[in-house]
Amino acid sequence: MNRTHFDTFQSLRQAIKTELKWGSAGPMRDAVALALLPAALQGPVDYTRLRDTAAFLKKNNAKLYFLRSSTRYAVAASLLTEDMDAEKFVTDISAARQSWKDLKLRRTSPYEGASLITLYFAGRGSIDRSVLSTVKMSFDMLKDAYFWHVGPLTLPALSLAIHHRSGAATDGAIIFDTLRQEKFPSQYRMSTSLIATLRQTGHQETSRWLTDAYQAFRTRKMHTAGRRTTSLAVASLTDITPEAFAAEVDEVRQHLKEGPFRSSNAGALAMNFTNMSRVISLRDTASDDGNLAGFTTVITALQAYIAMQEQAAMVAVITASTAGAAAAAS
Repeated sequence: MNRTHFDTFQSLRQAIKTELKWGSAGPMRDAVALALLPAALQGPVDYTRLRDTAAFLKKNNAKLYFLRSSTRYAVAASLLTEDMDAEKFVTDISAARQSWKDLKLRRTSPYEGASLITLYFAGRGSIDRSVLSTVKMSFDMLKDAYFWHVGPLTLPALSLAIHHRSGAATDGAIIFDTLRQEKFPSQYRMSTSLIATLRQTGHQETSRWLTDAYQAFRTRKMHTAGRRTTSLAVASLTDITPEAFAAEVDEVRQHLKEGPFRSSNAGALAMNFTNMSRVISLRDTASDDGNLAGFTTVITALQAYIAMQEQAAMVAVITASTAGAAAAAS
């Protein structure tokens, strides 16, 4: 565990509670803290700018529930971390939403918003319509072949994968089939497979890493965290063994339990924090290593995706409570 990263994360959680006057809102507080962590490691966080950006997003929400609800704070935190302009963000997201509609992609909240925002950060402040076209084509292909395993929930992971590898759907399907033979959990199997296509190894080796990681969490009796298999896929990209990843998450989980904030799902939060911490370290390495420079946009998108997992979960809860419908998020 990177102690500097952990201490900074804990201080962010307290500062967010104080500065934003949030008495509870634990999952959203943690999503904002995750999004702010890279910036906080570089210097003081400007909470006035965070509040102003969040207020702007609420007023100019591009008809996205993501930006009308409290999740706008996590989006604002990501914009602040990447030093991106909120006005341009709203303009570009609005245009991308129209392209999304024209292409007849699934318009289901919160997954449309999560997909577009992930693509925006992956594109360093832009969304290419040709990428959306490939997402549409790939989604339809996967839906035809794996009807019961592909739906709106698949879209954020598919968007992330397609942005960086246009053939990700084909490779993802191969990994999916291998994981199915290994009795890998089915709920997020397709999303997990798609993210894992960013790993620079063969299909069999990638599948083995994922199944070994899942078993490592089961061995440690961290069943809830282990079922967050999209997070396992993110971890597989950061050059760590499955057992070492499980051990680090377990260590973070214990520290979270002992800290001032009592998380109802410390294992899942520990996994997201560990991924973010490792992604930040990899990003720092990439800035000094020409061989890794091309991976920085992937890392930026992964940072957004890690925060998005918490945001999507919160949006689903809010949606379910207000609309009276059941919702599930990755």
